Amino acid sequence: MRALVIILALCSSVAAAEKKSYAQRVDEFWAWFQTNSAPIHKALQDGSVVNWVDRISARVEAVHPDFAWELRPSPKEGEESFVIYTGMTGTLDLLAKRWLAGAPEVKGWRFLDSLPPIQPHALEIEGKEYKPNQFVIQVRNQPIRTVFDVRIYHPNFAGMDEEAQYRACFIWLDSVLGSRTTPSRIGEIVIATTKPKGDGRTMDKLRDELAKRCKELGWSLDPDPTEAREYSKQIPGAPEGVRAWRVRNLDFAQVVAETEVDFASILLPNDGGKITQQGVDRTRAIEKLLPAALGKNAYVIGVSHGKDEDSIGLMVFDRKAATAALKKLFAEQKGVAAAKLQLRGQEERVVLK
Repeated sequence: MRALVIILALCSSVAAAEKKSYAQRVDEFWAWFQTNSAPIHKALQDGSVVNWVDRISARVEAVHPDFAWELRPSPKEGEESFVIYTGMTGTLDLLAKRWLAGAPEVKGWRFLDSLPPIQPHALEIEGKEYKPNQFVIQVRNQPIRTVFDVRIYHPNFAGMDEEAQYRACFIWLDSVLGSRTTPSRIGEIVIATTKPKGDGRTMDKLRDELAKRCKELGWSLDPDPTEAREYSKQIPGAPEGVRAWRVRNLDFAQVVAETEVDFASILLPNDGGKITQQGVDRTRAIEKLLPAALGKNAYVIGVSHGKDEDSIGLMVFDRKAATAALKKLFAEQKGVAAAKLQLRGQEERVVLK
């Protein structure tokens, strides 16, 4: 199997003369990639892929300047992987999902929107060797934030500056957990320069430990961006345990300014002007149906509960298709009396039912 791997972090800004929507930029990228996929694949095999680096970087940057990309071998013989990743949850992670949703079928390629985990092995970082079994990691569950706080020790940390310590930790965590799972499931990281007392896990056992804890807590270890949630406190006057949520690190202003993606809210009225368990259950049931109904046209980004109405927030990539899909969904819901769609910047509400 080919061993060549290329990783590029793209950090420059886009200075496009013509401003295009995010959906247009994604479509243009895939049209370009389909045309050039065969010669890029051949270049990976014959070692001349360096000649494509600048061209690929420019095309990825045109989609979003904060995307990073990687070419790596696929587990399937004769297939290559093209990966876009962001290193964080929230706005960029959802935009990467939209990029992936637009991917066509291309012979000899698979496409990913995050770096998958790899088998732990010794890594040399800044001249120092790190072996996975030399780490000692203590894990603490944080159920409200749906993350795990970790305390990490390695003998190399003694005498290193703090920035280098954290840099080594993130390289390792991304390697064993994957680039989406690290920001979604790892909360506070504390560096230990002396070996901690008590129970701990080595780096090669960390993924299995977190998978076990996620199963006990009812979480998925490798979450979709919408599973990386930030919950509010208990809502006054609501049944016990009812909290609003939104995608963690979602910057509405940034995504509107940079991509012109629409935001919208599905509004579900509550009878009697109060939050009831029946209304909460109705909203949660609709929330579960939305991913399949909306497909690549929109993503759920948050849910709130109010006395007069509940709201399900959406990031909308195709307004027309998303609205049509929602009307079809609600026409089939006998347990929902009424529903409307409020699009950002528009006073008029679209009646869904």
